[in-house]
Amino acid sequence: MTVIDPKWEQGRGLAGGPGDRAAELAMLQHDVRGALQGIIGGVGQIDLAGCEGRTREQFERVAAAARTLACLVGELLGDHDDGGGDVDFRAFLEHLRHRHAGEARARGLELRITAGGVPPRRLALDPMALGRILDNLVGNAIRFTTAGTVSLAADRMPDGGIAFRVSDDGPGVPDAALERIRGDGRGGGARPVPDASGHGLGLHVVRAVAARLGGTLAAGNRPAGGFEAVVRFPPAAAVDLAAPREGGGGPGLAGLRVLLAEDNPTNQMVASQMLRALDAEVVVCSEGVEALERFEGGNFDRVVVDI
Repeated sequence: MTVIDPKWEQGRGLAGGPGDRAAELAMLQHDVRGALQGIIGGVGQIDLAGCEGRTREQFERVAAAARTLACLVGELLGDHDDGGGDVDFRAFLEHLRHRHAGEARARGLELRITAGGVPPRRLALDPMALGRILDNLVGNAIRFTTAGTVSLAADRMPDGGIAFRVSDDGPGVPDAALERIRGDGRGGGARPVPDASGHGLGLHVVRAVAARLGGTLAAGNRPAGGFEAVVRFPPAAAVDLAAPREGGGGPGLAGLRVLLAEDNPTNQMVASQMLRALDAEVVVCSEGVEALERFEGGNFDRVVVDI
């Protein structure tokens, strides 16, 4: 075991000294990612088969929210650059249902999510960026609607593109907030400032992220009451043919001996359960020296390492 001199730690900024703050942030980022993955993996390992409907729904909601939070934290920490990616269309709509159905029901609202026309199999859009757009629209609609229905309709447009239409039976959005969104970017750097209703910033996020993905936002109050926002993406975003997959199912590890090197107890549990579910024989160790010693004499076929 190597003993680290505290003076070295101070010089490197690891013990409150005047050293490199970036090293502290890097370690904090590592721990934040680890904690989030522990939540996501732990929820994913829960057997929901015996849970009654409401309990299952809440677990699914927590899992969906945790995945979204992990993506947002990744972007905040510089791990992510939206603009590319691929989305399973129906699975994405189901994710949105899990994410928001519980909150809608708690507020006495009906949440409708539908796909019209001939829906694409996949979307050539970054899943996190698209999630930010629709989470903002659906979440705001639920938050500001006190009775009635919140609807998300995904439809093919005549040109082959895809449109997401979110509408609600709420009070609508103040004209001042709509004007700020419509004017944003035209006057050279207008800053998004939400009004007292809280609408402005969420709509600004939707408009900005949709533009980065090549889409457009149209939003306004409906004549019969309520609010409606439509985000449209061009035909290139809709992929009608599923990509062929080789070999059918996922990777099997039957008969393989796997060394798992992981210092976080929660991550140890989650990762080992996942590997054993793939029929691997798993040996767990908690730090690097132990991992090297076990690897040298353990006849392992695979090593899983947290780097």
